[in-house]
Amino acid sequence: ILALEQNKFSGTIIPELGKLSKLTSLSIARNFFDKGPLPSALGNLQSLRLLRVGNSSLTGTIPSEMGLLSNLQLLQMEKNELTGSIPSEVSDSLTQLTQLDLFYNILTGAMSLGAMTNLKQLRLHRNKFAGLVTLPETAPFKVLSIYFNWNLTGTIPAALCDIPNLRIQKCGGGQVNLMCPGGCCYNFNFQ
Repeated sequence: ILALEQNKFSGTIIPELGKLSKLTSLSIARNFFDKGPLPSALGNLQSLRLLRVGNSSLTGTIPSEMGLLSNLQLLQMEKNELTGSIPSEVSDSLTQLTQLDLFYNILTGAMSLGAMTNLKQLRLHRNKFAGLVTLPETAPFKVLSIYFNWNLTGTIPAALCDIPNLRIQKCGGGQVNLMCPGGCCYNFNFQ
């Protein structure tokens, strides 16, 4: 475990962190790193279950090497300046994720997250996603937050209708046009 959140670190996130092969948890969020990309060498941390790099001045795209982190359960990359789409290597491979936080970035493209069947919390609001939303049919969602994106379309999976107290945070803003099967949106706790 390496927990270095809120330590006022500056400079760059060093790729040598990728050599810590036994590391299961890396928290370097909320520091003062120089603007730059997340080192793709972090994809070598295949024992990693938790990665927190939110609010770390990250720019550029999400490295496709992140898809190698098949044991990852929590990924927080919120409040950066990440661009591009979520790589398919990530959305198809990180099937153990229970929490994915990518809100307040500049991410684009469609949301194709159907393989992430263990998600409990998905927060992707305030990006520039557009197009079809594909959510996992059987994920045990507790929080789903995708508001303020651009022209999202798709259908909320019918299985979500059966989850008591699911919080869908403001499906408005931008042009979010998600269909609810059989009017089940009335069962949701919109916030």
